[in-house]
Amino acid sequence: MREEQTVMTRTARVIITSTRAAAGVYEDKTGPLIVDWLAQRGFDVPAPTVVPDGASVPQALHAALEQRPHVILTSGGTGISP
Repeated sequence: MREEQTVMTRTARVIITSTRAAAGVYEDKTGPLIVDWLAQRGFDVPAPTVVPDGASVPQALHAALEQRPHVILTSGGTGISP
């Protein structure tokens, strides 16, 4: 009898905090690069979540944590704001 190996899929989420990218002022280019990097390493990762700076950041983190991924990567803070 052959034993089947269970392959666990590693999951990841990417959150980008950028007020201007979230508003559509410019395209987020960092998030897709991170997603591609993770995918090349075997992670199941959807498109990045792009949120404005401020109160939406903890909400995005909480939503990602509810999905119980193995990895959460965040990036942002690329501009000057008050």
